[in-house]
Amino acid sequence: MSDAALRAGLIRLAHDRPDLRAHILPLVTNRVAMEFETQDALDKYLKDHPKADKSKHKVKGEGGGDKGKSDKGKSDKGKSKGKKDIQFEVDDATLEKRRPAISDDLKDYGSDASPDDLKPEHREVLKDYKLEIVGHDAAQAVDIARKIKDGIDKSADICKMNPSVCEGNKGLTRDKMPQIEGEKTVKQMLNAVKKDGSPDDEARAKGKAMVQAGADPDSDKTIMQQMIDHFKDNGVRTKNTKIPVGMLKATQSEIKAQKTYGMADSYLKGKFNNIGDSVVVSRDGHILDGHHRWAALLTVDPSREMNVQVIDMDMDDLLAEAQSVPGVYKADFAGTPLAEDDQKKYKSEAKTKFKSKGKGKKAGMNVQAAHNARVDAERTRLEAGVVRLAHANPHLRPRLASVLRAIRIDRAVRNFIQG
Repeated sequence: MSDAALRAGLIRLAHDRPDLRAHILPLVTNRVAMEFETQDALDKYLKDHPKADKSKHKVKGEGGGDKGKSDKGKSDKGKSKGKKDIQFEVDDATLEKRRPAISDDLKDYGSDASPDDLKPEHREVLKDYKLEIVGHDAAQAVDIARKIKDGIDKSADICKMNPSVCEGNKGLTRDKMPQIEGEKTVKQMLNAVKKDGSPDDEARAKGKAMVQAGADPDSDKTIMQQMIDHFKDNGVRTKNTKIPVGMLKATQSEIKAQKTYGMADSYLKGKFNNIGDSVVVSRDGHILDGHHRWAALLTVDPSREMNVQVIDMDMDDLLAEAQSVPGVYKADFAGTPLAEDDQKKYKSEAKTKFKSKGKGKKAGMNVQAAHNARVDAERTRLEAGVVRLAHANPHLRPRLASVLRAIRIDRAVRNFIQG
């Protein structure tokens, strides 16, 4: 175990055991910089430790090579063999192609018209919108505003009203898409109430569908969180980044126009600040969940950036694997969950590609067993590292003795519980 790995293990132990922090913190203060296996791990550490010096921590294999060694030929270190970094190339031509053509009566304004350049009837269209959100091209904004206001009143499919939104989609109707709840836990959905205190039957029906699809009704995690954990537990890389919405593609071929334009309208009025909250996408740029928020931003401006969590899988594989996750269910185009028998059939067709996983509760048990095995292995390595540290630093042995006892007790208790 390297010094950096030992330090990381000690810090995790301090997080798990507050009673040992007085012994552990002096051991890790002013020692070597920490290396993390993934960007997600580094981001989580910095979030949990806001006072940490960001310059002293890095992702394994990125920058800060050993002194006296050349960086030549090191660009691939720290990455999985044969795997490229998860990244998207931004192409201005593609973004411009996604921008709808402007109406004939607005073309004379040019591309840099300000609101003051507009005719009164055109300024009227923008009166409710915040100009800092609309952007500098007022004529384009007028055209977008017209389409938004027209679309709000239509219960149609935006793929038919604005084909560029759905260009490159996978051709899946909404009822073929996995439904993955990312805002509330199953427990919250099952007990959801409206603002007036009455039961929210629509949300509760979705919660019931999640349970029918194998979800644990008492879990404190959303289904989306559980799915991401499922991928990470099986070695699938993820990356949080920002991407212009015009570089992303729909997966489903049906998106509600009324909902999309309603979101775009609220955003331009400054009432939907979290429209750019993270959506989950595949490495080939297809959206798994969050189609309506994405389509709303795309309607406004293809160059607007959106937070995304990229899963290092192509969408076809991602869809198949998502179906196997307990709690992921099916709904019709209107968003109504399918009947229980249909849900069970949907889940019975799920085939996970990860050999260590089963289905339903068995999958959850296997994931927990795998997690426990990783913890035990880490504790074993940590114990060896602490012994090595004590051997090399006699003055630290009083503190290290307490840490070593705690590691051994933790493992003994874990083994007893696992039976």
